[in-house]
Amino acid sequence: MPTALITGASAGIGKAFAEELAARHTNLVLVARSQEKLNELAKQLREKYQIQVEIIVEDLTKLEAVNAVFDFTKQKELTIDLLINNAGFAEYGDFAETDEERQIQIVQLNVLAVVALTHKFLPLMRQRRSGSIINVSSLAAFQPIPYLAVYAATKAFVRNFSEALWAENRHYGVRVLVCCPGPVDTNFFENAKFPAALAQRTNKISTPQEVVHKTLQALEKRRFNCRYWRVYNPFNYPISWYCSPQNFSKDFGKTISSIEWERSQLTWKKFARRYTLKLNSNFLGLE
Repeated sequence: MPTALITGASAGIGKAFAEELAARHTNLVLVARSQEKLNELAKQLREKYQIQVEIIVEDLTKLEAVNAVFDFTKQKELTIDLLINNAGFAEYGDFAETDEERQIQIVQLNVLAVVALTHKFLPLMRQRRSGSIINVSSLAAFQPIPYLAVYAATKAFVRNFSEALWAENRHYGVRVLVCCPGPVDTNFFENAKFPAALAQRTNKISTPQEVVHKTLQALEKRRFNCRYWRVYNPFNYPISWYCSPQNFSKDFGKTISSIEWERSQLTWKKFARRYTLKLNSNFLGLE
């Protein structure tokens, strides 16, 4: 039975990953700060699916936490077949007026913890010539976002980092996928301290379960990027799911693109030109 390690597993997308993978008979290692929530979830999944569930209570905004997570898996002699770097957070506000320590913690969790955990487990996967890594990014990875300056920058890093690793490791039997969801029905906006009126205008269009289903589906198809957004204005028009159908030939960098991909790219460019100013002014409350 394979084993998956999930960070940020106590709620939202991380919890949805745990529930879906448990239903697929995958043993779990759940990492989060809340021991109470992890214990409750672990008990529920053990009883319902008869799987092994280990919990690790760590705060990944602290540098030493990554070593603690890796050491735990070594002590338990666990082979991690799937690493899901899901933990992350944001804080809404003018960068110059936000708390410096808080912004550094965003970088630590969203970037440094992802890099460190990946660097711990990826070599072992390459040795076995099997394994998968899912890094959870965001629609924010595709453009700078005022008042979420650091968060958007960290998610752009995760996207580029993940797609580069996909290319580096595809010949080792290791799959790397980056997930880039739009607004999801979680506590993200409340935790990021969005103004209440602004949070209500985000029109959360996806559930965590939908995000997880599409992401695992993309992983099974060996894609490197699973992204979904509303085709025109992602905050006003109906949802259109999209997982990029790009396939790379044996010659690195040579791309075979389908008509669907080309059309989607043109649609995105049209969206970017038409709505960037509108999103920056209206959605982000600049007017």
